[in-house]
Amino acid sequence: MKIKNPVITELRKSADPFVTFYNGAYYSCYTDTHGVYVSKAASIDTLAAAEEHCVFDRCGEWYAPELHKIENKWYIYGAPANLEGYTTHTMSVLVSESDDPLGPYTFKGQIRGLENKWAIDGTLLYANGKTYMIWSDGKLLISEMSDPFTLIGEQYVIAKPELPFETVMSPVAEGPFVLKKDNLIHIVYAASDSRSDDYCLGLLTCKNGNVTDKDSWIKSETPVFKKANGIFGPGHCSVTQYKTPDGMRDIMVYHANSVSGSGWNGREVYLQPISYENGYPVFGEPQREITL
Repeated sequence: MKIKNPVITELRKSADPFVTFYNGAYYSCYTDTHGVYVSKAASIDTLAAAEEHCVFDRCGEWYAPELHKIENKWYIYGAPANLEGYTTHTMSVLVSESDDPLGPYTFKGQIRGLENKWAIDGTLLYANGKTYMIWSDGKLLISEMSDPFTLIGEQYVIAKPELPFETVMSPVAEGPFVLKKDNLIHIVYAASDSRSDDYCLGLLTCKNGNVTDKDSWIKSETPVFKKANGIFGPGHCSVTQYKTPDGMRDIMVYHANSVSGSGWNGREVYLQPISYENGYPVFGEPQREITL
């Protein structure tokens, strides 16, 4: 099957895309100035046409919502602001009332341990029998969770934006997403200012399982995914799966721009199949057409 990129061109659905595959369908989570939405699509190439369901109608400029299943409920993690009691964008959570990803959902407020801190782009990591949250304040941080609402213990910095590809326009490491393969734990993350054509993806890899130790994470020296083929600023991704005759394969969902210099106002959603070599993800280059 051939798919033409971008697969979503509507701006309100395009920033920081998150898609997960569950029970044979693709669920995407996104936000605009009016609310947080979850949509359900039958196939990866029909995300744009999926019927949306508003699950929270007091958006408060919610950044980068992600949809995670924990036991028999769904949790939407994101970073709103402009809500009562909020002073900045802070990781917060909605929880479903059942096992249906479309909701309804109840707003549970800020993640305990991050109250009114600049904390965005939170995602989850399962390792060593524990659950961790990874988020960004411009750097990447990690902390153990005692439950889906609470951080406990130290909050460790595991990556700072220091390399040339991480510091274009401004130094930023954000948008972490966890991949696991062959006993390796990877964090693919977005680097540099998200308005830049040089916004890109970097990779952290942990081989020893000590996920709270900065020195355990080996950082790629160069971007693993960057502008090419007339596609600019590819970054902030999630990874889901698609079906092949040989089983399920990974596919990356990311935002990028078709027009150089269009920044936040030009973001669209693209797809990119990924493969693995010796446990490491291989992303290739952004493409206008992919084959699944």
